[in-house]
Amino acid sequence: MADDFWERMTRYWWRLPLVVLLLLFIDTVLLSASEDHIWPYYVGLVMEWITMLAVVAVGVITVVIIVRDFKMKRYRHAVTCLLASLLGVVVLFAWSFFYGMAAQSAPTYYAERHPIPSDLEYSTPGNIPWGESLPNRDSTVTEYDTNSWLMLYGNLGLYDWDFYYPALPDGILYLRLFEVTKNEPLSYEQIKSRTKTYVSNHTAFGRIEHNQGTGFTIYEGDFEHYYAARVEVWHRDAATHQEKKLAEKIYRVDGWMR
Repeated sequence: MADDFWERMTRYWWRLPLVVLLLLFIDTVLLSASEDHIWPYYVGLVMEWITMLAVVAVGVITVVIIVRDFKMKRYRHAVTCLLASLLGVVVLFAWSFFYGMAAQSAPTYYAERHPIPSDLEYSTPGNIPWGESLPNRDSTVTEYDTNSWLMLYGNLGLYDWDFYYPALPDGILYLRLFEVTKNEPLSYEQIKSRTKTYVSNHTAFGRIEHNQGTGFTIYEGDFEHYYAARVEVWHRDAATHQEKKLAEKIYRVDGWMR
């Protein structure tokens, strides 16, 4: 029974790589279509796993067939299978390279999976020309209006910020960002590290400013596909190491596409 099965597999072996090529073609089509629709993205994820399993299965079957051919002294068929397999590996690596490059710029649909609630109030980041300093907001910020302290600038996942703050002991100011509807942290470690700023002990209301080009990047999301993010400003006391949230504000943001 087993011998009959492997004889049939040996006879029709050439059809197996065609199945893998068909799956690769379907994956590629879905990847291209995912730029305009969300459903091919999810179907493509399933097809990617199916293709990987098919590649493993075909590889195992091919090895068994080649071993059987050598044992049965069918050297011509064994060499043909071996050369065809090597060609298939080259094609697979070439496709993997293309797929990997394309996947880098493929949309993630983060905003579509995290829509902004219709009743949510949020702010929009300000726009400033590249290379210019952040505008001075002294005339619009007051110590008693905490909502005016924080301002975000930028788009396409690249953001700058400035912040007015009350009297503080020596320590560090930094940002934390969370998606609003599911409270998911956004690029947590990168943003925390990128926005760390040392402040010295003072008793007056002051301002911290990050010049454009030294801001931070939000990696969750796609260009111009917006979702709501809660931007929190934290202070870490240098002496006690205690952390305290100074302010928070909800902004409409998008993500950087690698």
